[in-house]
Amino acid sequence: MPKLDISLCMIMKDEELHLERCLASIHHLVSEIIIADTGSHDESVSIARKFGAQVMHIPWEDDFAKARNIVMKQASCSWILVLDADEQADNWLLEELSTLLNTHDHNYGYFISLRSYVGEILDHNYVTDSVCRLFRNDKRITYCDRIHESVAPSIWEIPDANITNSQLRIKHFGYLQHELDRKDKGNRNLSIIQHSLQQQPDHLPLLYALGTEYYQLGNYEEAVKVLIPLLQQLPPHTGFTSDIYLKSAYALQMCKQLEQSERILLEGARLYPDFTDLLETYALLLVEQGRFSQSYEYLQKALSVGDVSIQYSSSSGSGTYRTHWIAGKVCEQMLLFEEALSHYEQSLEFRSNYVPTWKSIVPLCLLSNQCPRLLLITAKYHKSLNPDILMFLTPSALNSRSAPWIAQLRSYLPTEPATIIDTLLIQQHGNHQECCKRLEELLLTFPNHPMILSYLWAITYESEGPQAAIHWMNELIHLKSEMITLQLRLEDHFEYPLNQQTLEYCIQLLIQTGSWNTLLTLFRNSSPDIRWSILPQSTLAGLLQSPLAVQQQWCQIFSPQSHHSNNVQTNEGTRISYDISEWLYYASIAHNCGQTSEMNGRIEDALRLSSESIPLVALAYYKLQHVDPSHSSHIPKGSICWPLLFRSYIDI
Repeated sequence: MPKLDISLCMIMKDEELHLERCLASIHHLVSEIIIADTGSHDESVSIARKFGAQVMHIPWEDDFAKARNIVMKQASCSWILVLDADEQADNWLLEELSTLLNTHDHNYGYFISLRSYVGEILDHNYVTDSVCRLFRNDKRITYCDRIHESVAPSIWEIPDANITNSQLRIKHFGYLQHELDRKDKGNRNLSIIQHSLQQQPDHLPLLYALGTEYYQLGNYEEAVKVLIPLLQQLPPHTGFTSDIYLKSAYALQMCKQLEQSERILLEGARLYPDFTDLLETYALLLVEQGRFSQSYEYLQKALSVGDVSIQYSSSSGSGTYRTHWIAGKVCEQMLLFEEALSHYEQSLEFRSNYVPTWKSIVPLCLLSNQCPRLLLITAKYHKSLNPDILMFLTPSALNSRSAPWIAQLRSYLPTEPATIIDTLLIQQHGNHQECCKRLEELLLTFPNHPMILSYLWAITYESEGPQAAIHWMNELIHLKSEMITLQLRLEDHFEYPLNQQTLEYCIQLLIQTGSWNTLLTLFRNSSPDIRWSILPQSTLAGLLQSPLAVQQQWCQIFSPQSHHSNNVQTNEGTRISYDISEWLYYASIAHNCGQTSEMNGRIEDALRLSSESIPLVALAYYKLQHVDPSHSSHIPKGSICWPLLFRSYIDI
């Protein structure tokens, strides 16, 4: 393959973790590779030479621009490409690159989209920026600024010279958290910037860089002190002014200065009406203030614009999948459930492996009696069901006791969990003996498997009693020692504490195995400890699949007839004060099993004593539905009581 008239120019130090990936992505397209090493002690130099690079050694003087200019002087090709070792060219094609090199003579450089991954790589979250990295080899073109260096200012000083946008993209891994920690980049950058500002105290790009470093380090108070004054000094068309509005507003929110943040967001939205990150940030501020309808308007504006990563420094999903997810959460708060589902489905259209969307769409489908829709969505995106998503979907399906969905997911799982699920499907059809037999056989293949032992204990306890289950508990406590407190509590030993994590695990275990009598005993003996509303919402879907007699007993334990207040009497004579979320859980089950007459007094007490607005609206709508169902015709109907759909506030 012919190579292009391009010199790749780089600087590096101790980059053996990244360098091979970087050079492998580009070496076949460029005619020469020139790298300045500033003092590596690892295998970086050897890796560079393996790709035919010319390696020169220079001292490091805390000046990125100076180091880059030294390398560029050695370039012999007509064009220069600059990459860092922790970057890679993202599927560049020779034909596309060749076209860029042979365009109009006034094109002196190209902006390339830099996609910097943040957090952890598995999250696939990133921020974008446009950087001039491909430009003509012209002695008038040099880098300036010791850090956050750029060649663009020198190109713009050349008469009639243009910098044109391209479709090229670079992946950057240097902002991943483990890389920031490994190189201590934040403190390194601060030191360079502060030293430079001593020489150029009014240099606006350096001040922007300083505010950005404070921002990225989470020092929002210092970021505000630096960034806010810049808004008065920079014209709107400056490349980074839009980013200053965004960072300033968010930093002010983090400092709880909401009024000033809103003022800056409104001003920024007026100057940059198509900057989706800014619109989304304002929408989230409005959510925090409970102004959901206005928030939704700004989210719709952002969605109408779409992806602006070529034009602005933007974060992944802004204007597309993340904004749709936030819009769905806001719609839930406004009781617009169908609109919420539509936003979640559109979010998956843009990014089918976005975990927050899956965690929102699943409970909404389950609790609005739309399991067939959930099956269609799962089938549509089954190739995107990575281990993180399956780790959420599988227990959700088991908790909800949705046999069709369980059977569907089973085909996407590895052998081990798939075979365990096969046995649970047998259990759900009522064949306890055959299920236990299969589980015992699985123990031969997967010895000391905690889930298999847990299922064996739960099924045996339910079908044969506590004595028969002791054998499995003795095996289980070697792996999960805290489980012994569960059996003791079931046997009326109230003095043994149960932590919330163990309770949550046990309740899901008992629902998944249909161990209803054991579940009721646990609830009866552990009322002060159990908070149903903080369990995964799929547990409610599962409870609503239990026999009506079980649901009725559950309601009696929750709210004894002798107490018409917001409290419950426990076995030990103390009272539990349930919050509004617990009453929503109760309302769902009581409605489903026909306990409405007993429930109405409890609901009125809950309404009277609560000050939480959204759950209050839920319960008020519930009462309205019983007075005149025509007033709530937009509420999803099914076998459940819908208010639990919005029992909690937005988690964004």
